[in-house]
Amino acid sequence: MGKGIRQINDALEKRQQILSVLSDGQWHRHKEILEKTKLSPTTLSKHLKELEKGIVEKRIDIESGEYPYPVYYRLKPELFPKRDLELWSYLISKTVIQSEELWKKYQRPEIFVELLFLP
Repeated sequence: MGKGIRQINDALEKRQQILSVLSDGQWHRHKEILEKTKLSPTTLSKHLKELEKGIVEKRIDIESGEYPYPVYYRLKPELFPKRDLELWSYLISKTVIQSEELWKKYQRPEIFVELLFLP
């Protein structure tokens, strides 16, 4: 059984919250993202893992002396140059994530990524 539109919109909304925190291009600690998004640890980890497959990178700070090791995330700089972060943030939050009409039309998650890169 596939996901319904409600589940898809819920997932996209949660990813929008995460991407909003990461939209400045800086490294953000897992704990900080958790506090700012108010997502559960399990939900946050699940979505970050999916985002790591594309536009988000992860860094584990084993030299910090802290245990457990701090984990940091940011948007991949090669995909989102700093000068374009405001534009990308807008595109992600307004054009792609909140576009229920596009989802209804195409019913394919990859179409959202394709739409981001159209001229």
